[in-house]
Amino acid sequence: MVVLAAGSHPERARIGSKLRRARISQHLTMKQVAESSGVTEGFLSRLERDLTSPSVATLMTVCQVLHLDVGELLSHTEVARVSWEDAPKLIEAEPGVQERLLTPRSESRLQVIHSQFAPGASGNALDYSVNTPLHFVHVLEGELTVFLHDEDWTLRAQDSLTLDGRDLHRWQASASLGATVIWCLARTVAP
Repeated sequence: MVVLAAGSHPERARIGSKLRRARISQHLTMKQVAESSGVTEGFLSRLERDLTSPSVATLMTVCQVLHLDVGELLSHTEVARVSWEDAPKLIEAEPGVQERLLTPRSESRLQVIHSQFAPGASGNALDYSVNTPLHFVHVLEGELTVFLHDEDWTLRAQDSLTLDGRDLHRWQASASLGATVIWCLARTVAP
């Protein structure tokens, strides 16, 4: 007979981290949740570390206290790996621009793009916008200037800029250095 430790069963649903995340996001202490749920702090601690299995009734009570749907706990978080070799190359919209999509094409909440710009390459002669409330750029190498709100933001290696993608803007790589950058476009922003 093989005996497995409480936290080592391969088919067991991992719900503890979701419960803990819900509790912390609501600024609740373990003691508050335990008292409201009618369980001990020790039991709640073990539950958050996936070291014990609650009864259905106890789980439903804890979820009610945390305003959490039980179904959310059992849903599987999707994990997707994109290797550099498999990262889709984006169509070169402008000369001297090479880009790869680092997130899966199916990911609608966030897009991360790796861009390599030849010296002097630019995104557009005219200002443009993208339909994303959060637009982030991080310069890995070289130098990039972002033109936004009648201001020029020159970013050097390891500099970052966060903006509302819906604002009109444009960019240009350094005429002597070019630039390698990471763009992150978030489709949704938490309240």
